Amino acid sequence: MNFKTERDLEMTTDRKKAAGHILALLTITVWGTTFVATKTLLNHYDALQIMLMRFFIAWVVLMLFTRKVERPQSVKEELGIFALSLSGITLYYYFENTALLQMLDVVKGTSVTIGDLELGSIHRYIVQRL
Repeated sequence: MNFKTERDLEMTTDRKKAAGHILALLTITVWGTTFVATKTLLNHYDALQIMLMRFFIAWVVLMLFTRKVERPQSVKEELGIFALSLSGITLYYYFENTALLQMLDVVKGTSVTIGDLELGSIHRYIVQRL
């Protein structure tokens, strides 16, 4: 981009910040509603079924938003990435679903929110020190 003045650069930066904040609020909203939805779904489905549904939905959404499809360098590399992704997601959703079965939604939502706020504060502190 060619910026004619310093003000043009500031406007672009402000727009990017605003877009970032809007996307963050959207993410928080979607993330928060998944707790309630998962708690309701646990009455009808097994935790593994819910995990697989969420994994598939996330995969479809990410494929829709991906502009460039990268070809894997090798089948071994692709299988490794797939295994790491699946194992991380499996562990996360297993623990989330187990926690939802054993504790109140409010307690879980609050603890996850506080954890995210703490991580954001630590990140900001580190970035300011660099």
